[in-house]
Amino acid sequence: MLPAISFCGWFAVQTFIRGSENLEDLTHVTGIISNERIMKHRHESKHRTYYEDVLVISIQGCDDELGFMDHNECYSKLTNLVSTDSELIADVYYDKSRQRIEQNVTLHTFDLKINDERLVRIEDIRKSELTGSLIFSLITILLSWLTYVGAKRIKLKGEI
Repeated sequence: MLPAISFCGWFAVQTFIRGSENLEDLTHVTGIISNERIMKHRHESKHRTYYEDVLVISIQGCDDELGFMDHNECYSKLTNLVSTDSELIADVYYDKSRQRIEQNVTLHTFDLKINDERLVRIEDIRKSELTGSLIFSLITILLSWLTYVGAKRIKLKGEI
């Protein structure tokens, strides 16, 4: 049970950290979207490997490329926006220090506004991450309690 408890506890802490981000803690960039492309992100497990589409945008004045997976709520709206020939100005807050996927693309965008239309809201990310942290914390507590009760029963049976 210790691996399951440790995993859930670790996940609770990680989602809490991500949900506690403030705009002041993030990298802020404003600029014209200079390039967009679709790349394939590889997901690998023991049983299967599959690829997921990621929309990658580049912003003038920013060395990092920002990726948005096709299961994100903003993916279709963002795809429609960048496919137009009009000039798009992005105002983005992202975490520069987090892990990257292939081709050094970051998926850690917390707030995105394009031409005054807000596509990603830090409030929504904060809410979902803190909800996930609460759920994993409760699972950790439940598993710890079940382990304690089970160990206590085994000890009582051993005394009889």
